[in-house]
Amino acid sequence: MTEIQTPVISVIIPSYNTRELLSRCLASIYSAPSDRPFEVFVMDDASRDGSPDMVRERFPQVRLIVNRENRGYAYSNNLALAMSQSRFVYLLNSDTEVYPGALDHLADFLETHPEAGAVGSALYNSDGSVQASVKSLPTVKSAFVGKRSWLARWFPKLNATRSELLNWRVESGIPFEAGYVSSASIMMPRDVVQRVGDLDTRLWYFIDA
Repeated sequence: MTEIQTPVISVIIPSYNTRELLSRCLASIYSAPSDRPFEVFVMDDASRDGSPDMVRERFPQVRLIVNRENRGYAYSNNLALAMSQSRFVYLLNSDTEVYPGALDHLADFLETHPEAGAVGSALYNSDGSVQASVKSLPTVKSAFVGKRSWLARWFPKLNATRSELLNWRVESGIPFEAGYVSSASIMMPRDVVQRVGDLDTRLWYFIDA
C-alpha cells in the first residue's frame, strides 16, 4: 500500500479564461516538481474557454474546483485556503511559469526565517525584464511615485521612485524586507494566514496590499 503524504505546500491558482496560459503554468510545476509533498488547486471562475476540461484531461492530479459564477480573485483564493491543509500556502497567477526549484527555495526561506510573514519571488516579463512586483507599504506617496504614476514612467531612477518600487533590489539575488509583494507569486505560512484572515472579497484589485 502506498502511503499518502500530507502536503507541505499548497499551490493555489485562480483562473478565468486562461486555458493555454494555465496549461503552461501547470506543466512548469509538474515538469520539475517540488522535493516536498505538494498539492495544486485550480480555482476556475466559470471560464468559458474549456479550461476545466483541459485540466481534467492533462492534469488529473490537480484539485479542480469550478465555481458556478465568477465571484472574484479573493473569493476563489479564500475557498482554496479553507480547503487546503498544508504548512505553506502559495498563491500563484495562472499566467506564470515556475522555474525549477522555486517552490522549495521559497519554502526553505520560510523554514529558516520564522519571523517572515510571507516571501515573494522575482517575477520576470517574457523579455527577461524584472516586474515591479515588490514595493514599500502603500502610502499617499504611492499615488505620485507608484508603478502607474507618470513620475515612475519618466524618471524610474528617482530616489523617491526607488524607495517605492523595490524591484531594482531583486537583481542582487539577496533577500530583503519589503512592505508587500505581489500575490502573483507569494508563499505564506498557514499560521500567519490564519492570524491575518481572509483576503478582502470587497476588492477586485490591490488585494495583495
